[in-house]
Amino acid sequence: WGDAGMGKSTTLEYLAQADAEKKLKDSSNVLPVYISLGLLTEKEVSLKQSIFNRIGVEAAMGEKMLEEGRINLFLDAVNEIPKDFNNQLRTLRHKEIQKLLNDYKKCFIIVSNRPQDENYFKDIPVFQLQKLDREQIELFVKRNADDPPVEKIILNEIKNDERLEKIIMTPLMLSRLIEIVRVKGEIPKSEGEIIDKFIQSLYLREAEEKLDANFNKRVIHRLLRFLGYESLENKDTNSGMTEDEVLNYLVESKSKYGFEINTIYVLGIATQLGILEKRDEMYTFAHQAYQDYYHSQEERAILGL
Repeated sequence: WGDAGMGKSTTLEYLAQADAEKKLKDSSNVLPVYISLGLLTEKEVSLKQSIFNRIGVEAAMGEKMLEEGRINLFLDAVNEIPKDFNNQLRTLRHKEIQKLLNDYKKCFIIVSNRPQDENYFKDIPVFQLQKLDREQIELFVKRNADDPPVEKIILNEIKNDERLEKIIMTPLMLSRLIEIVRVKGEIPKSEGEIIDKFIQSLYLREAEEKLDANFNKRVIHRLLRFLGYESLENKDTNSGMTEDEVLNYLVESKSKYGFEINTIYVLGIATQLGILEKRDEMYTFAHQAYQDYYHSQEERAILGL
């Protein structure tokens, strides 16, 4: 379990990669399978079938591997399973995960979720990722800033501002702060401002470094605002969207504001900047914090704030 920005997905991906490297060195080792639950949007395709599809085996062979404990399962982000009518998909996935836990005792299975959500699964130990303490924050900055002036600005501000220290106790917030200070030389004062300044720094870098005549920060920001708002309102989480879904949102926003811009270009730019992420032919915001940011921006505009 871990709060947003704590590195749940990064941790599971790291563990899966470590297992994969062991498997490459010795074929007798177990096979890791990483599944991003938010990308499994079709009720017709079961979780178990998705596992078999991932490793390219027929059901009979997959069953045998599960029964013998030859697979390590990394099931990421229960909280990102999308909302549908009467929460049918979430209920289905919860049942499927519990059945895997019950039926395949020899399998090593890790499930990630947020602590705010109910623990739906019985008889499994729960480990919670801890936020960074002062010493870990300082070590993170020294390892990742790679720039003495940036390091000095951040560490001095942390010592003088206890409130800032509490804001940047997750790897996501701290890494974004480092980038902002590197580009702007200034310290934002709130979590929302950190994300805002970071997104704006991405836009600025794209405009200044690429000299792309098609890049219109105002238009692209408006389209992404709409995408963040509508996707979160409709799915209640940062779950997978097909390319057509994303483009439909962008086209709707483009029509609403009367913009003249190629929506496929916008999708490509957002992915290139790391605002959106493509996995298994599905798109998500690269972090829940990004979706929350764009949602709040559009909501404020709707309310006239």
